[in-house]
Amino acid sequence: MPRPGASAATGTLARLAEVAWACARTNDLPALIELVGSACREAAGGREWRFLTVQADSGALTLGAPREGARAVLPEPGGALEWLLAHEVPLVAYTGTPGGPTLELPLWSEAPAAVVGWPVASGDLLRGLLVVSFPEGAAPEGEGLATARVACDQLALARLAQHPQRRGGVRGDEPVVAEVLREVRGGLAAARRPSARAAMARTASSLSPSARSV
Repeated sequence: MPRPGASAATGTLARLAEVAWACARTNDLPALIELVGSACREAAGGREWRFLTVQADSGALTLGAPREGARAVLPEPGGALEWLLAHEVPLVAYTGTPGGPTLELPLWSEAPAAVVGWPVASGDLLRGLLVVSFPEGAAPEGEGLATARVACDQLALARLAQHPQRRGGVRGDEPVVAEVLREVRGGLAAARRPSARAAMARTASSLSPSARSV
């Protein structure tokens, strides 16, 4: 008989393993972003997701994977994107929160009630932002947020593998693949640990309608 929570842990492992497998075996960045964005949206229980590339030379944002002619995105003053750029840590923000970040309405096909965002950074270089929107009544789920964060870290490691010269002389992708596998094992261990699942559930249930890092 399966242990309580075993199916959730198995689903977490399968999602992270799929991301890790792809990140270790392809340099197709648009495909990786599509996979990770969809995995983050599904894991967190959101409605839409967007990836924004941070241009290394200027810090400007463009929508989607790096490419010629990508649409520039201007962060709203006081918005979630501006907050993520300034703090470079995950964010949960709700609509209508006094003093909280706005939810970047031009990004979405439908106005969200909440937005979750993660920085995609390798080393000291911020490479992108991944944001997920939530409709009214849908609360970001704690364990899913942890899974999404690991997926974003895997994407960052894959980006690092594509630029080995930034690794202080380390060449090739074997060290990066090892780091990815450690991330997967860590994510699985957290998902399986009853105390961790309970803590993440408490975090999700106690989130007040205000912006906070996760």
